[in-house]
Amino acid sequence: SHANALRYVESEDAYYMGFRSWEAIIKVDRATGALKWVLGEENSDFELPNGSTDIFSAQHGFEVFGNTLVVFNNGEPITADSSTVLELELDTSTWTVEQSWIYQPNPSAFSFSLGNAMRTASGNTLAVFSTAGQMDEVNEDGDVLWRMSASLGGATGYAQYTETLHDLD
Repeated sequence: SHANALRYVESEDAYYMGFRSWEAIIKVDRATGALKWVLGEENSDFELPNGSTDIFSAQHGFEVFGNTLVVFNNGEPITADSSTVLELELDTSTWTVEQSWIYQPNPSAFSFSLGNAMRTASGNTLAVFSTAGQMDEVNEDGDVLWRMSASLGGATGYAQYTETLHDLD
């Protein structure tokens, strides 16, 4: 299954877990352990507008904001030339999912493993292309505000965004 991400949302008392090999994210009620839904691939409770359940590929890090997920989409190693960050809107009344935003770096950056996506307090997105050795902070228009590129062999794991390094305890 290659479980690779776990988020706890206190307001929902729910766990969200990502599974790379299943190309799925699931939601589990913490109190009961009941599976609430599956997002992605053949067991998906959600469909894209075209009826497909092929929502992302080999995904890793993600964040949850109500019915919105921001997901690092690695892409398949054989066919992908770039990893992306997807913003997905879930509708549990119709069991549909729509892609409301995508960030694809230019030039492309492909992370065959790891990877993370997170929203900053300002509403920007930090995209961590781990094995490509690149991190981008982008605004809602996809404009790169900041980029870190490591030379060949410079890879990152997951990252945590910090507004400032000053006044850290």
